[in-house]
Amino acid sequence: MHKDDFDVALIPGMRERLAQAYARFRAAQDAFQEGESRIASAASTRVRCPGCDAPAGEAEPLFVARSLRHVRCRRCALVFTLDVLAGEADRALYQPNTAMAAYLALKEGPDYARLERDKVRYLASLAARFGARGAFLDIGCSTGALMAAAREEGFEPYGLDANPDMVERARARFGGRAATGYFPDALPSDWPRFGAIAILDLLEHMVEPKVFLGQLAERLDPAGLLLVQVPNFDSLIVQLEGPANTNFCHGHWTHFTAATLAPLARSAGFTELAHETIISELDRIRAFPRERIAAALARLAPAYRGGVEGLDAAELHRMLLGYKLVAVFRKGPPGPAAPILSR
Repeated sequence: MHKDDFDVALIPGMRERLAQAYARFRAAQDAFQEGESRIASAASTRVRCPGCDAPAGEAEPLFVARSLRHVRCRRCALVFTLDVLAGEADRALYQPNTAMAAYLALKEGPDYARLERDKVRYLASLAARFGARGAFLDIGCSTGALMAAAREEGFEPYGLDANPDMVERARARFGGRAATGYFPDALPSDWPRFGAIAILDLLEHMVEPKVFLGQLAERLDPAGLLLVQVPNFDSLIVQLEGPANTNFCHGHWTHFTAATLAPLARSAGFTELAHETIISELDRIRAFPRERIAAALARLAPAYRGGVEGLDAAELHRMLLGYKLVAVFRKGPPGPAAPILSR
C-alpha cells in the first residue's frame, strides 16, 4: 500500500464521483454551524497558548474565520483560536445532528469508503512497522475502518467515538470492543492498556491538546506507540485557500505543523519517531493562478527550485506540504534510531 493509492487528486474521476456527496456534507455542515447561535454566544477566550502556556493575548493575529480569531504563538509558533467552546457546548458538535448525519452518509458511499479503507490500511501498517503489538485503540473510531485495518495487521482492536450512530456501525463489526463516549472517562474498566493508540483528525479538536496527550500516555504500555494524523497548517492548499479553507471551522481549536506537533508531544512524554504528509490535493492546487502558487511556494519552501511546472505529489510530500500531517511517537525518552517514513 502506497499513499498515492488513496490520494483523490491522483485517481482519475474520483474527485468528480465524490463531488455531490461532499457538496451535501458541506452544505449541511455550513447550515448547522452558521445556524447555531450558541456556537458564537457560548465561546470563551483563551488566556494562554495551549502549547507553551505563553499569554494568548500576546500571540500574533492571523485572520478571522467563522467568527473565530486565529493567532500564532510568538514563543512556540503554535497556531490556535482565541475563541473556543468548552464542555457540553463543544461536545454537542459531535452528537447526532444534521451535519453528523451528512458526514455519515458521505463515509458510507462506496468511493469514500474505498479511499478510507486504503488510507487506514496504510496507517495501521505504520504502527506495525514501528514494532507496536497487542491492543490497539482508535479514539474517534467512527464506523470502525481503522479497527478493521488494525486487525489485519495482527492487533487486538478497540474503538471509542462520541457519536452513537457511528459506534453502532463499529459495534456491528466488533461488538463490545467499540464504545460510545469521550476519552478517558468512557473507557470500559475491563479494557487493557494499549500497545498503540491512534488519533486521526482528533487532536485539532482538543481545547487542551497537551493535557490530552498526557492522558494518552497514561493508557499506553511502556514504549507504546501513538499514531497521529492532523490537518497540516503548512499544506500548500491550506495556505492558498487561507481562511476559506474548511479546516478553519468550529471544533478545530488548534492547528499543527511538523515543527509544532513534535515539541507539544515531547512535552507530554513522547518521542517522535517519524513524520510525513499524505494527500496532495494537487488538482485543487493547480486550479490557482500560477503566480499565487509560486508565491506560496517561495514562502513555505524557499529552497525549492523546481518551479510550479515541476510540482508533483512526491515533491509536495518531500517538502511536507501535503494536506494531512502524519506522525508516529513512542512513549518515553529517545531510544535507538528509527526508520524514517518516506516522503
